[in-house]
Amino acid sequence: MRSTKLLIVANVDSELSLTKQEVKNLFMGGVIDYDLRPITLTAANKERTLFHARVLGLTDARVRSYWAQMRFSGRKQQPDTAENEAQALEYVTANAGTITYIKSTTPLPEGLVVVYRSN
Repeated sequence: MRSTKLLIVANVDSELSLTKQEVKNLFMGGVIDYDLRPITLTAANKERTLFHARVLGLTDARVRSYWAQMRFSGRKQQPDTAENEAQALEYVTANAGTITYIKSTTPLPEGLVVVYRSN
């Protein structure tokens, strides 16, 4: 069985390439050189689990714990959430400066740029 790969896609005006660390910082509330707003998927999506494991290097439980701590302390705001990949793509396509992750087999909507590819 082939392993599912993920693409990190963004609605940006120009070609952009992010490192794995920049993607991790962005989705974990850190600072990067680009003004992008991340959109993540709900816990019911297996792509979210893959993204957490392969790109963030964390389990779902660890990511939930991290965001609970950040909310409690008021230090960082969790990314907005989409119910599924189609909803995330629709939102990112309609909103400049947003970024999300999708399966590599998903057709890329016009106007979005692949900024990172997972292994």
